[in-house]
Amino acid sequence: MPIGALKTHMSLNVPQRRVHAKSAGYTGYTLEVSGLPWGGGPHKVVRYRADGDRCGEMLDSQEGEGVSVVIQSNLAVPDVEIIEISQGSS
Repeated sequence: MPIGALKTHMSLNVPQRRVHAKSAGYTGYTLEVSGLPWGGGPHKVVRYRADGDRCGEMLDSQEGEGVSVVIQSNLAVPDVEIIEISQGSS
């Protein structure tokens, strides 16, 4: 893939499928992100989900303040969430 004048080889290495892995029964997650680059100022969190009913639509957004943020949610297998954390407006 060309990146300016530099060409970089990019390949996808997928680990072997874990056919003997068992579910631990988790139904959600807790994500803590600390050391936000803008310091203790305001931040905005937006969550998007892909599952049987949604194709990446926005679930919700919240605003907060501080150097860290904690996000908790229920999440069934095989759902996927993308979480965007950005600097909020003062």
